[in-house]
Amino acid sequence: MAQIITGATPIKRDYKIKRNKDFNLTIQLRENDRVTPKVTTGYSMTVTIRAGQNGEVYATWTTSDYITHTAASGTFAISVPASVLIAYDWANAVYEIQITSNTGAKDVPFEGTMNLY
Repeated sequence: MAQIITGATPIKRDYKIKRNKDFNLTIQLRENDRVTPKVTTGYSMTVTIRAGQNGEVYATWTTSDYITHTAASGTFAISVPASVLIAYDWANAVYEIQITSNTGAKDVPFEGTMNLY
């Protein structure tokens, strides 16, 4: 599980994902003490996958489809089934994970590349 503190510089993480396997990633937000889980009532998460930094959007995963949000523990569980991944017609992309707070403030704690094989 990745643990982050909002407001920090984005962490660069690159992922190699097998098309025929489910992709699962859990992210937990923590308070500034780096120990206490952040209560995230009213928060949402969006993962945007693009051809390049400002390129065509290949996919968007949200708390409405492939992301489960548990506010009490500040966790966001990304779970994309193989049946979805196998249908994508791209192999290399960049992504960013954006978290929107209950006040509308936006934060990008993770970004990097994504390779489907």
